[in-house]
Amino acid sequence: MENNYYKKYLIYKKKYIELKGGKVSTTLNHYQDIMIDGNIYTGMGFEEGLRILREGYGIMRYLDPVTQKTIYIYEGEWHNDKYNIGTLSKIKSNGMIRESYKGTWEDHGLEGKGTYISSTMTYEGNFHNHIKEGYGIMTTYLNGVIDTIYKGMFHNNMKYGEGRLYIVDEDTGKEDIIDRGMWENDVKVE
Repeated sequence: MENNYYKKYLIYKKKYIELKGGKVSTTLNHYQDIMIDGNIYTGMGFEEGLRILREGYGIMRYLDPVTQKTIYIYEGEWHNDKYNIGTLSKIKSNGMIRESYKGTWEDHGLEGKGTYISSTMTYEGNFHNHIKEGYGIMTTYLNGVIDTIYKGMFHNNMKYGEGRLYIVDEDTGKEDIIDRGMWENDVKVE
């Protein structure tokens, strides 16, 4: 019977793993899967019925359904068919990276420590439920040059709690503090 959801190409057997507390043992193989929506997974996994469950290192290329160009790439570790530790990059039409997140994941959402990079901002710190939450360092850019650096607490994706705001001297690269105190909803309150 032909599998309608995946075209499976078994490349080579890699190793054996113990699953589900040692109750089920299965072969972990290297696959290249072309899904019905055109997305391509290349990496480790195991078969469960008609599906390939991703487990271990792999690369997923998400394609634009019209142009068939890559629009997102996830590269890293998978666990239970979900992102675990790795990098998700959004790709421009010219093939260059537009923005990316590198770090830990939970249920395909940003969770724990990570780094988000775009053309206007870099954030390195804690995430919870896909948003900035807890301590982090956010660097903003203006015309490709560092504009400000905020080091402090975030809540619900905004500066919230104790923090310091810096500017960077273009000639020396030295950080000069311009504001410190308490923040709420991205606004300094004291």
